[in-house]
Amino acid sequence: FAERLITVTAMDQEAQAGPQIQTGTVMGNWAWNQPGPMTSTSSSDGCGPERRHVQYVRFPRRFRRAPSTVNITGFSGLAISGDATRLFCEVSDVDDVGFNLTFKTWGGTIVSTAHASYIAIL
Repeated sequence: FAERLITVTAMDQEAQAGPQIQTGTVMGNWAWNQPGPMTSTSSSDGCGPERRHVQYVRFPRRFRRAPSTVNITGFSGLAISGDATRLFCEVSDVDDVGFNLTFKTWGGTIVSTAHASYIAIL
């Protein structure tokens, strides 16, 4: 009985603490058409090569455990060439310390800088 009481008390304390929310903005600054951190692969949709940059993002403060939600709230990039601006952002590998953020472009688009804002909720 005492063991169950301790478990319930710990859960109650965490529930009373409420959700933890953290936000931030990640800035990337690179030339997408240069060798370096970008990985180039073939595109399966016929739109030309796909280029991606994966960047680890550390939360400002460590969470008690991995957040249940990490969403991109907005992103933009500056295209320096290409017939259209193509930019995609994706979150992966979330833990209590941070996550991987992937910036991706394809076709003739060359992006010189990009940024993304996020919200993480426990």
